[in-house]
Amino acid sequence: MINIELPCKIEERISAKTNKPYMVVLVQVTEDYEMELFITREQQAVIRMAYAMASKQSK
Repeated sequence: MINIELPCKIEERISAKTNKPYMVVLVQVTEDYEMELFITREQQAVIRMAYAMASKQSK
């Protein structure tokens, strides 16, 4: 089994085609290469829920 930790961030963007928001995970693989992983609506809901819960706990 391989376990590798890579720096990543989640961004919310607006689609140029549909003008609707979407989320993408940006994984910094190397200094010169960043991979974009597009998140499903279900995954977005889980991320939003986890973020809301974490925000409440930090207050």
